[in-house]
Amino acid sequence: MIVVILVFALFYFFQRSAQPLPEDGSTQTSAQEVIGVGPMASKSEQAASNPAEISRVKRLDEDQQLKKQTLTDEQLRERRSEAKMALASFYSGQKAFHAEYKRYSTDLKAIGWRPNEPLIKYKIGFVAAFRPSSYSDSEEFREDPTRLDTDSYINDAANELGEVFKYDERVESVRLSDYETYCKKGCTADETGFEILVVMPLGNSGRVDVWSINDQKEIRLISDGAEAN
Repeated sequence: MIVVILVFALFYFFQRSAQPLPEDGSTQTSAQEVIGVGPMASKSEQAASNPAEISRVKRLDEDQQLKKQTLTDEQLRERRSEAKMALASFYSGQKAFHAEYKRYSTDLKAIGWRPNEPLIKYKIGFVAAFRPSSYSDSEEFREDPTRLDTDSYINDAANELGEVFKYDERVESVRLSDYETYCKKGCTADETGFEILVVMPLGNSGRVDVWSINDQKEIRLISDGAEAN
């Protein structure tokens, strides 16, 4: 057995000796090549040994999963509860405004409505502004009918609680005008009534719920994003 091992060892030695030397005369195999991360290693081997590359690939995988993600049943219930609370709060503000000025308004700030938390997960507002013959001029706000949706709160200075409102990233691209076909009364306001929309993205699926409320306090789920194909 020892003789056989010696014969193979001599054969390997002569084989290595017969190979041409590199131009710099080096005959050593680099440590990188031995462990599989040098020039001789495949791209997959190099990536497998590079922590930064591993982290990048992991993030890409997570992003792909996130794009397919939809809300759980519990999350869906919570989001819809938020939307209905926002609508109910809006209704109360409109009725209080009407009691004082005998008309409604498309100015969310003038009616005293505001988001209930700094991160806004839906877009609420009107599609068309109502321009009355005269405007309210309270101590806090002079009425501006173009402040007709939650965009009016984005990038505002911090409020008394130090909050700065911003959209959830899924809400940023939502435009209420794209959902005007759901409006029964033009999604605006006048002396006798109002209609407002809420569009709420459901996770990262691209699906949305569309809700509305009017001066009769009729809350409607106009488009159920959870059941969309």
